[in-house]
Amino acid sequence: PKLGLIYKSRPADSDDLTAMKGIAKVLEQRLHEFGIYTYKQIAVWTDEQVKEFSSRLAFKDRIHREKWIEQAKELHLKKQGQA
Repeated sequence: PKLGLIYKSRPADSDDLTAMKGIAKVLEQRLHEFGIYTYKQIAVWTDEQVKEFSSRLAFKDRIHREKWIEQAKELHLKKQGQA
């Protein structure tokens, strides 16, 4: 629950997280290590989950500053063909 929805292995519908501003290949790999593979997972993060990932990734406020949740929501909608 601390991390929200996480996957034990890569799901078939995983996304290219590097499409988000602020996420390069190295960071994408670290997110994969935590079980984060999709825009939808990031889009639904709560404040508590953002704090937990900020701590685990050693990023003070980067998730908010770079608007990861907003970007993830937008990319998820585009992927669904709704944007």
